[in-house]
Amino acid sequence: MGHDRITDFNAGAGFGDRIEIDTLDDFDDILTALSQNGTDAVITIDANNSITLENVLTTDLHQDDFRFV
Repeated sequence: MGHDRITDFNAGAGFGDRIEIDTLDDFDDILTALSQNGTDAVITIDANNSITLENVLTTDLHQDDFRFV
């Protein structure tokens, strides 16, 4: 996976963008791994793996934004 950066993610319930993730089990795991870094939401899975959502507030993320596989 590595350190991924998404520059055009539209967060929120009912939007078309969705992240498919297989390293976390549910939205509660996302919330635990989530932090705000300036204007970006960052999901830190471990020291070697993260997802940065540019210009996305953590409060805008919804369980609909993720698909757990």
